[in-house]
Amino acid sequence: MAGKYKYDGGVLVNQSIHMLDVLVYIFGEIKKFSVNAGFNKKKLEAEDLILLQFQLKNGILVNFTATTRSNFNYQVSIDILANDSRTTIEGISMNKFFKYKQGKKKNIKKYSENFLYGHGTHHKDVIECFITNNLDHCLIDKNIHVLNVIHSIYIAIAKKIKYFSIKNNQSILGK
Repeated sequence: MAGKYKYDGGVLVNQSIHMLDVLVYIFGEIKKFSVNAGFNKKKLEAEDLILLQFQLKNGILVNFTATTRSNFNYQVSIDILANDSRTTIEGISMNKFFKYKQGKKKNIKKYSENFLYGHGTHHKDVIECFITNNLDHCLIDKNIHVLNVIHSIYIAIAKKIKYFSIKNNQSILGK
């Protein structure tokens, strides 16, 4: 049943949804995107490769790639290039932060965590906000935006729309 839209979806909603969450949480909402998806029809109904280019509302441009075509432990990272600096967020669960200075990579230990199996400590914050009913801390608006983006991407794939603008934080659902 794996790789069926009815049961579990493709690489975007299954494996890389957390990366999309991180992208929106750190850099802001997505304004428009272009999408290309790849399908290994011998194995899956859903996409196993997705290539996205986002323009965020603040003007930042992002290349986003996700796949299940690779072997175990495919590199997960965000590479942030600014005018005169470079920072990366990487590790099995985006748990390591690095700054590049004069071509040398330096771990930013203040923000980095050490664990091996993809389990960080931040889920407790989300659970706590629901238990205490402090939903402002849960960033519901950002979560809804990510879901609207995902729905828009899947509709764009189905309708073979290559470029799409997201208006007023709404997906193209129902249109």
